[in-house]
Amino acid sequence: MTPNFQKIPFVRHREVLGAWASSHVHAIPRILRPAVFRGLYGFEQTAYDTLIPLGSSCFTAGVLREDGHRKFSLPLDWVANGDLFVRFEFLKTRFADFFHPERMEIRADRINHAKHRTVEATDPHLGFAFPHDFVADEKGNVDTEAPRRKYERRIARLYDEARGKRCLLIFVGWKENPLRSDAVRERLKAEVLEAGRVLEASKLDLLLLCADANAPAEEALTVIPAGEHRIFVVNTPAELSSDLGDKGEGLKRWFRRALRTLCECNKM
Repeated sequence: MTPNFQKIPFVRHREVLGAWASSHVHAIPRILRPAVFRGLYGFEQTAYDTLIPLGSSCFTAGVLREDGHRKFSLPLDWVANGDLFVRFEFLKTRFADFFHPERMEIRADRINHAKHRTVEATDPHLGFAFPHDFVADEKGNVDTEAPRRKYERRIARLYDEARGKRCLLIFVGWKENPLRSDAVRERLKAEVLEAGRVLEASKLDLLLLCADANAPAEEALTVIPAGEHRIFVVNTPAELSSDLGDKGEGLKRWFRRALRTLCECNKM
């Protein structure tokens, strides 16, 4: 039996305009889309000092950037795939064993972004993809040292920006619903508590958007206490789980409404 957790309904804000813009996004010139959605969903974010995207893809950091909530680059911004609990392990170990180009499968023949010449790279050991980090020159040579130094800076920045701060971890697109599994819920609570200790954050909450086909989608945050921290769970429509790419306007709308609701109810 699922415990009777507190529920916080989504804040209603420009719902009709937001729904129209999301369903007609291709009618909006690409260069204007960030400004349009920032106008529709933008708000002054004062509930947290640091927002920390955990994945499960570039989607999370991309939406935060579009809406003006991303202040700097952090290590998991542009990493795709992989498990949420693996990400917590990296938070707890200061990203030991995280970035090793020598064990990655780097495909210089597979260009992800023609303008920047970034190529496909995956780490089969972790199950992670690094689609934006490795650049191939015209001869197909790939520089691995520049990305390594970049990640060293991002990892150091994460711990500097979390220490003594109010932080929010964000993961979008998880399949395991903590509202329907005692084991998953208890493990998540333990992971959040330990990550908060290692990061030395004054507050460490988690916003988790699930895609559980066996549970109804609900426009509300379900609050799970984790000691002095909290886990906020939203179950999105299962069909939106395929929206984790750049064009996932339906999932973006759910994410934006969840984040606004969370920050509004936690305003200082």
